[in-house]
Amino acid sequence: MAKFNPASEPKNVKLHDTSTKKHISFDDDDDTATATPAVTPSADKKRSQPDQDATTKSTNNKRSRSTPPQQAQQGNQKKSKGNAISTPTARPYLQKVEYKKKEKKPMTPAQQEAFEKARGLAKRDAKRRKMKDRRQAKKLVEATTTGGVMDATVLGKRLLQFTPESVKGKVRMPDLRNFILYCLTEGSVPKFARITRKSCVDRLVVIYVRGLDITCFGAPLSRVDVPPIIDLATVDRETAIGKANMPFLMSQASHMLVTLMETSKKDRALNPISDLLQCSVSWSRREKQYEELKEKLENGDLDRSELYILKLKELVGGGYPVPPFLDPSVTLPEDWKETKPALEPAKKKRLIAVDCEMVLTNSGSALARVSLLDEDGVVLLDEYVLPDEPIVDYLTEYSGITKKIMDEATCSLRRAQKHVRKLVDHNVILVGHSLDSDLKALKLAHPYCVDTALLYDSIRGPPFRPRLRSLAKQFLKRKIQQNDTERNVLGHNSAEDARATMDLFKLKIEKGYHYGRRTEELELVFDRLTEFSPPKRGMIMETRVSGTQTFQSTWGSKYARFSSDMELAEDAVKQVSADENFVLAQLDAVQDFDDDMELPPTVISSSFNNDKELATKLAHVDDCIKKIYDGVPKNTAIMVMGGMGNVYDYRRLGRKYRDSHTSGKKRSADDVHEDMEPDVTWTDEDAKQLQEAYRKARQGCAFITMK
Repeated sequence: MAKFNPASEPKNVKLHDTSTKKHISFDDDDDTATATPAVTPSADKKRSQPDQDATTKSTNNKRSRSTPPQQAQQGNQKKSKGNAISTPTARPYLQKVEYKKKEKKPMTPAQQEAFEKARGLAKRDAKRRKMKDRRQAKKLVEATTTGGVMDATVLGKRLLQFTPESVKGKVRMPDLRNFILYCLTEGSVPKFARITRKSCVDRLVVIYVRGLDITCFGAPLSRVDVPPIIDLATVDRETAIGKANMPFLMSQASHMLVTLMETSKKDRALNPISDLLQCSVSWSRREKQYEELKEKLENGDLDRSELYILKLKELVGGGYPVPPFLDPSVTLPEDWKETKPALEPAKKKRLIAVDCEMVLTNSGSALARVSLLDEDGVVLLDEYVLPDEPIVDYLTEYSGITKKIMDEATCSLRRAQKHVRKLVDHNVILVGHSLDSDLKALKLAHPYCVDTALLYDSIRGPPFRPRLRSLAKQFLKRKIQQNDTERNVLGHNSAEDARATMDLFKLKIEKGYHYGRRTEELELVFDRLTEFSPPKRGMIMETRVSGTQTFQSTWGSKYARFSSDMELAEDAVKQVSADENFVLAQLDAVQDFDDDMELPPTVISSSFNNDKELATKLAHVDDCIKKIYDGVPKNTAIMVMGGMGNVYDYRRLGRKYRDSHTSGKKRSADDVHEDMEPDVTWTDEDAKQLQEAYRKARQGCAFITMK
C-alpha cells in the first residue's frame, strides 16, 4: 500500500459540486470507460483549473499502471469521440441558459421598515379574522348541539359568508358546480362565498324552480346593467313580488347571485341544469368505461344484442322493478307478477318491443293500452285495458285514449299480464323507451331489459332523457306522435311507438356502441361524487304533472318523479335524512310554458301590479322550500336556482327569423335548434334584436343558505 504524502496532494482540492450538470457517455467497446464531467462556464475559476489538472494526472497514472500505452491512447481517442457527441455544442437544447435577473431598486431603510410593518400587520389581521370566525362558529355549533337557544337561521348565516367584493362579473354555472364540489369534496374555494367550517357540511340540496326570475327580486325589468350580487336587504318589498311573497326564502338568503348561462353550442339546448351538472370525463372514469366495454366485446359467446341489457345495479338505480330472479331478497307486491323462466334456454334471445299508454285515476297513473311487436315489426299484442278505478283524466293529448275507447274496453290488468307473460319469458329481451314506466304500468318484472332512452343521448346531454319523437325524427327520418285532426288521430299510438323503439335498437346494434352518443365525453357531478373517497350518493327528483319526465337515472344517481311539488318536498326530506348526500329537485314551473325541448320558457309578467297568479305560485314554492329546510338534518347546504325569465322577444324573433330563412328549404331534424343560435354573420335587424334578447335571457338567479 502506498504511503500517504500530504505534500504530493494538490492544494485547495475542489469538493464534488452536485449542482453542475454532467453529460455522461458510454463506450460501446470498452467496459472500463468512465464518465467525464462536462465543465460549465459558470464554474468557479479558482477551483476549476487545479481540479482539472489533478483529475487528468490521476487518470493518466491509473491507465499507465493497468493498460499498455497504445491501448490507453486508443481508449482516450474513443472517449474523446464519445465526449464530442455529448458536448453542449452538439446538443444546444442541453446548454445551461443563464437569465439576467432584473435589478430591483433597493429600498431605503425607512421604506423597508414600513414594508415589513405593513406585511406583518396584514398577516396578523388575517390570522385574527380566521381565528375569530372559527371561535364564533364553534360557539354557535355548541349552542345548537347542547340545547342552547341559538337560532339555526343565525347559525347558517354565520357559517356561510358572502364575499361580493371578490366577484368581478356574473356567476357562471361552472362556478356553482364548483361550489357543489367544494361543499361535498375537496374543491377549491369559490369567489362569491366561503364556509367557515366546511367539514361540517356533508349534504347539499339544489332546488331548481323553472321560471323563477331575477326581476322578481329587485333586478330591473330591462335586465340590463344587473350587478353580479344583489343584497336582498336593499330590495324594496313593494316593487319586488318575489320578496313580498317568499318570506321564508328571504329570511334565509342574504344575497341573490345573478348567474350567467354559458353560450349555447350547436348541440346544446338552453337549460342551466346542463351546465350545472355536466363536466369533462375524468381519466379514471374514462378508463373504467373503456375496461367495461372491452370486457363486453371480448366475450365472443355473447350476442351483440345482449351487450345493452341493463345490469342489476342499473335496474335499481333507474327505478325499474327488480325481479326476484336477479335478486332473491326482493319481494314483489301482491298484485305484481314476474316473467317465467323458459322451458329450454335458447342460444339467442328474441327481441320484443313494448309500449304502453296510461290514463289518470284517483290513485295515479293506470294502464290503458299495451302493444307488443317482434323484431320484424309484426304486432303480437295490441289490447286496450280497463283500469280498476274510475278514470279522472284520459290524457288524450298524450295517450290517444278517449272515453269512447274505454267504454268498449273489456280487458283487465290481470288478463293483460297473462297475455304478456305468455309471449315474454326469459328467452326474450324486452325493448322499450322509458321502459321503467311501462313495466310499472303493467306491474311486471323482467330480468332482461333494454331501454333506448339510455342508449341514445338527448340533445342537451345527460341527465336529460331523449324523447322518442326526437330520436325517430333524427335517426329514423320518421315522424311519430303527430296530432292529425283530419284523420281524427290524437296523441300517441303505442304500436307505432313500439315499432320506432325496435328500429332504434336494431340501428344501435348495427352501428355500434357509440352511435347516437354526444361527440364530447361528459360526466355528471353525481359521477364525480361516487369516485370520491368516501363515495357520495346522489338523486334526481322532479315534479311532472303531465306524466312525461325530463331527467333519468345516471351511473351515479337515482331518479324519482312526483305528481306535486309538496309530495316531492316530503320525499326529499326522507332521502336526505337517509343516505343521499346530493339531491337535485326540480319543482314545477312558476310560469307555465310550452314544454318543447328546443324552446326556452315563456315570459314572466313584465308588470307585477295585481299579478295574483304569479304571487300565488311564488308563495307555493316558498312553502316547499320551507318544508325541505325544516326537515333536512343540520349541516345541510341548500341552493335555490331560477331559470331564464323574460325571453318573449327571443321566441318571437326566433320564429320570425326561421320563417324568413327556411322558405323553400328542406329542414333537417336540428334546423329548429340551429336557427335559434345567435350567429355573428347575421346582418339583418331581426338578427341583432334576437342576439340582444338572447343576451338578456341568459341571466338567472341563485340563493344559497345553510342549516
